[in-house]
Amino acid sequence: MKLATAPQSRAAGRILAIASGKGGVGKTTLAIGMARALSMMDEAVLLVDGDLGMANIDVQLGLQPRADISSVLNGKVELKNAVTPVLEGAEQRGGFDVISGRSGSGSLANLSGTGLTKLASGVAALAMSYDRCILDCAAGADRATIRLALTADDVIIVINDEPTSLTCMMTAPRRWWWSTMHRAVRPRTRPSALSRRPANPSSLSRPSSPA
Repeated sequence: MKLATAPQSRAAGRILAIASGKGGVGKTTLAIGMARALSMMDEAVLLVDGDLGMANIDVQLGLQPRADISSVLNGKVELKNAVTPVLEGAEQRGGFDVISGRSGSGSLANLSGTGLTKLASGVAALAMSYDRCILDCAAGADRATIRLALTADDVIIVINDEPTSLTCMMTAPRRWWWSTMHRAVRPRTRPSALSRRPANPSSLSRPSSPA
């Protein structure tokens, strides 16, 4: 696997993970919209499709990438060479760069712990070449989603008013919080002053019903 090496002289760009407890809540649409909006604010933005099993950013943007995350994990290209420019790329105001996934890839969906760690480290390293990296995670709270989300400085959980969405929203932060108790993820040159961990599960528990 060929991944990027973090330059030591540049401060890390902030990584923002977009997640959800269930699918179909507009997570990917929000991620794309934020990439476009931040690029209009003169930020160099990298958008990474972190849905390893059912990636679809390339479909929504009408892209036909020559390389994707699968190409990187198979050792065919380096992560930085899997970038596809959108609207002339991150160097142009209003444009941004995309690293696509591969929908329906069983090998990506079942990626091992070592592979996940290398991928997360590679994304963190490549993020240092940008002002902002947006990581569009898969729905749910499986191992791969948690591992990639923990690479981020901040996590946005997208929900809607469906009961299933609200219920899943309570589960995901708990699992992320417990994961932070057992591993350190971020191979960064410096910690961000604004970094924050997911809230303690006790603060997310529902209030007890009155007796």
